Amino acid sequence: MAALGYQSMEMCSPPGYEDSGFGPLMKLKAKEMKQIINRCRLICPSSHYNISEFREHLDERITFALESGQTQMILSSFDLSRRRPLMTG
Repeated sequence: MAALGYQSMEMCSPPGYEDSGFGPLMKLKAKEMKQIINRCRLICPSSHYNISEFREHLDERITFALESGQTQMILSSFDLSRRRPLMTG
């Protein structure tokens, strides 16, 4: 990717997206992921998380972000569609 001109990437939180195919990444420690990304001449300043991760595992996710060198934590969705119908026109 770096050879194509990319300098950074955003990933998702492996535990929050385990059922979407990111479960194998949970075997790696945050610092290991950072090393792999850096060896590819990229940085990963942010990851996106789902709302339940912030509600139920915030301290753990902050630790993951810090240990992997991230400076931003992105909330991917407020999950509003399950709580109430969308407003129309």
